Amino acid sequence: MKISPESPPVSGSGGKGVEATAGTTGYAGEGADPSGKSGVEELDQSTHGIGAMLTDLLRDPTHAAPDRWLELPERERVRWGDVVWASTDLDPGDQARMGKHMIVWGPVQSVVRGKEVFLNFFDRRGAVILDEACQAAVQQRVEQLGIDWAEGWVDGWGVIVYGVTRPLKNGPRVSIRPKDPRWVAVRRIPGSSRP
Repeated sequence: MKISPESPPVSGSGGKGVEATAGTTGYAGEGADPSGKSGVEELDQSTHGIGAMLTDLLRDPTHAAPDRWLELPERERVRWGDVVWASTDLDPGDQARMGKHMIVWGPVQSVVRGKEVFLNFFDRRGAVILDEACQAAVQQRVEQLGIDWAEGWVDGWGVIVYGVTRPLKNGPRVSIRPKDPRWVAVRRIPGSSRP
């Protein structure tokens, strides 16, 4: 499966973003099949938006299949279990995975403002750091979903981001910094009682 950014969802879209069918290419780079096969046959030949992936994970966390092959920019072909983390699985002591592009997802716990915005994950094990350009794009997306960004929304929303992981200086926390606002998505957590 090829993972791509997706256009901001429109209100009432049910969390579905733009999805298209596209051919994929096997790579011999990081995460390649150790058997030496191209691996194309293991990919489902589809392009999946990052927001659609979040929708699937929030609806059913068992959607994560550790041995599933993914294609990602900067990472080429990797197994799901090597690149997709739940926020509670982040470990700043795991030096082998710090400083790399990862997909991290989980519920939002708080929104911390300043020059940069931090969307904190569950139990503060991670934070999505948004610079001004990224913040503006995500704010627009959030408002399209009917959320008042100014009120510091938290409860009942999930976030997913594709970015570079880094340990934060205070406490056992990890930050995820996206290079592009298209690689951040927010979705209502199914069954949430908040409007």
